[in-house]
Amino acid sequence: MRVLILLCIALISGVACAWIVFMVLQPKDSQLVYQESNTPLPPLPCSLNASVCTITYQDSVISIESSMRPIQAMRPVTFFIKGFSNLSDDLVLKVYGLNMEMGTIITQATKEGDTYQATINLGTCSLQTMRYRLALYEGAKPLGAFIDFDVEQ
Repeated sequence: MRVLILLCIALISGVACAWIVFMVLQPKDSQLVYQESNTPLPPLPCSLNASVCTITYQDSVISIESSMRPIQAMRPVTFFIKGFSNLSDDLVLKVYGLNMEMGTIITQATKEGDTYQATINLGTCSLQTMRYRLALYEGAKPLGAFIDFDVEQ
C-alpha cells in the first residue's frame, strides 16, 4: 500500500513539474498567439520580397534587405541591415514563425563597414504563406526592432 501511495505522489509531482516547465517557464518569444491557418494574413506595411524595407529604431532609420526576392524556404537567404549608429558589433538576429511554430533561428550578424549581414536557411511549412518575424538583439538584449516577412510555399 505504501508503494502505491509513493507512486501516486511521484506521478502527481511529475505532472506538476512538467506543467510548470511547459506553461510557466516558456520564453516570451514562444508565447505568441498563432493565427489560424485558414485565416488570411493582414497585409505587411513593407515586403522584403519586393524591396528594401525600413523600420525606426530610437532616432535612426534602419534599412533591411534580403539577398533573395522572393524569399524561399530551404534556400539560404542573407539579410543586410544598415543604419545603426551606436550599436556594438554584437547584433543577433532571431527569426521565428508568427502563424505557425517553426522554432527559432538565432544567428550572429557580421559587420562589414556600416552593414551587418547574416545568412539563414528557413524551413519549409505546410501553410501556403508562412509569416516570419526577424527580431534584432544586441547580444541577449532585445532592441524592440523587428520586421515581418512572408515566405510563399
